[in-house]
Amino acid sequence: MAVEYLSDEQARRYGAFVADPTPEELERFFFLDKQGQAQARKKRRKHNRLGWTVQWGTVRMLGTFLADPLDVPQVVVDFAAEQLGIDDPSCIKQYAERSETRVRQLGRSSVDDALLLFDLLMSTKLLSGATRASNKEKLKTFPKLKTAASRMAAVWAIVLAGRPEGQASASVAEMMAAVETVVSRQDLAAAVESVRELLPPPGADDDGDAEWRAALVDRYATVWPFVEMLTSVIPWGAAEAGGEVLSALRALPKVIAARKPGLEHIRGFEGLISGSWRRLVLANPKLEPSAIDRPAYVFCVLELLHDALRRRDVYAVGSGKWADPRVQLIEARLWVRERDTVLTALGLPADPAEHLADLGDLLDDAFT
Repeated sequence: MAVEYLSDEQARRYGAFVADPTPEELERFFFLDKQGQAQARKKRRKHNRLGWTVQWGTVRMLGTFLADPLDVPQVVVDFAAEQLGIDDPSCIKQYAERSETRVRQLGRSSVDDALLLFDLLMSTKLLSGATRASNKEKLKTFPKLKTAASRMAAVWAIVLAGRPEGQASASVAEMMAAVETVVSRQDLAAAVESVRELLPPPGADDDGDAEWRAALVDRYATVWPFVEMLTSVIPWGAAEAGGEVLSALRALPKVIAARKPGLEHIRGFEGLISGSWRRLVLANPKLEPSAIDRPAYVFCVLELLHDALRRRDVYAVGSGKWADPRVQLIEARLWVRERDTVLTALGLPADPAEHLADLGDLLDDAFT
């Protein structure tokens, strides 16, 4: 949904309950199936079970979490409480309102699912590049790539499928449920990895990417709700090298909410815009000179985020696949104590320069 066509009042009302959900909407978005019941009952206290259920249904209906998770109509609370057998719905007031709550409720699996879809979104550019550069006969010589491309195309069609007018955008959980009707999580992850392996990405300044980037910008209205969830729900963290990209990501809601975004909305992040993105973001002939192309800037940041995520300069806290690998390192104080023992056991020198020089010689010998 493109917010530039909304009035200030419409933008304020988006992503919020503007009226009590109808009985049909309560059944559709807040009804707990067996899996939902099982998840809710893992919470020990009544108010946590009720609060989790209300948030679970909220994100399904609105496509986003609320800043105040309890800012919902009373009929929602009553409906959830009835399903859980809770006699006093007012106990929800005890539900923790810390900002960490909504992140924790996602769970590791949900975070990984969201990032798998994000990886699919960004990796599709590689497939697009290969299609431009190769004809069908050439692709047939790569059966592994052909299989991966077929799976990604099937899933991509589902991700881009529009919702009927008036319905909330699909949540990650709904999207993944639809995806798994055609491709399993494991097969999708393997397909994305195969495309990345067989088709390394072009450089950030490669203007050969302009065609793909422009086509992706045209899809902004379709994928915008997922972009919003990506910027507001995933518990991101960053190493020093990924700090600027993460800051740009966190500033995206300001750009998205602006009626007419301009250079003042991206101040401090202009240096991130390079290559063909500069033309797409800063030189759209349909916009005023001081204006920026909102969809182009959003996807420019997402492309940088994807690259940083693959390097783990940016990571997802609590994720299974996308976590910070540095947290597995031994603490500095323990390393000082155990260093000699570990190095002796591994047969490594205390000075890493010596070991790296040996590895460099090994590479030189292999390629000469």
